[in-house]
Amino acid sequence: MTKRLELSEVAGKVPNGSYITIGSTSATTHATLAAMVKNKSLQDINILQFIVGG
Repeated sequence: MTKRLELSEVAGKVPNGSYITIGSTSATTHATLAAMVKNKSLQDINILQFIVGG
């Protein structure tokens, strides 16, 4: 069974001090990152996004 999260809930699931890796094939990368930036309670988050060039 798949659990669906609203973007407003995503940031609440990320613990402070997390390392987040986002692949280049993610469909809603920009929306996910915007939701995380909007949440001012997140601290010390490292984000690595892979962008494939070719």
